[in-house]
Amino acid sequence: REDMYQLVAYMTRYGDPRNITQGVLVYPFDRGYPTASPAETDGPWHLNALSEVMFITLSHDIEDAARKIRQVVPLYVGLVKIVV
Repeated sequence: REDMYQLVAYMTRYGDPRNITQGVLVYPFDRGYPTASPAETDGPWHLNALSEVMFITLSHDIEDAARKIRQVVPLYVGLVKIVV
């Protein structure tokens, strides 16, 4: 829980309110709990229209971890215009 508050504090302080700000909390995969937690499957969690937090678990294998990050975490480049 403290990790989430710290991440939100960093995103609020250092995020650019005119651009998408992403935060990702990463936890090691635990074979004792093979299914993803609701925090991971129900995300991303939105702080506001341009800020989101994701929770993900990663394998200890570097190739598997890198593959999952590329698949799960979208990368936004440049300005994004939000039309309401």
